[in-house]
Amino acid sequence: MEVNISDVVDISTGQSHTVALKSDGKLYSWGANTNGQLGDGTTTQRPFPVPVNMNGTLSNKTIRSIAAGNYFTVVLTTDGLLFAFGQNDVGQLGVSLFITNLVGRNRFSTVITGTSHYDRSSR
Repeated sequence: MEVNISDVVDISTGQSHTVALKSDGKLYSWGANTNGQLGDGTTTQRPFPVPVNMNGTLSNKTIRSIAAGNYFTVVLTTDGLLFAFGQNDVGQLGVSLFITNLVGRNRFSTVITGTSHYDRSSR
């Protein structure tokens, strides 16, 4: 099965997953998903690109940039909000160790991930 995700403007790879942002603002991911790092609402491994779930906290948001860590993904919206999903065993999502779903954060201008953490720069 081939999935066309042309017009990619940003791409980031984690330990074993990839996230791509298209010019139309749609976000796709594929690869390992043990911790929900693909953002599709499941923990099912995906060998081909699938849309990231843009409902809920990401609805009506425009993605500015993306970054993937080992087993997590962070997205930055054009209004400076940061959302993270996936593994949070050492607090790398910036929220309680027991919350691993999408969580809005403060306003930021850039996001960069490490293997088990991310750095964010304030405006």
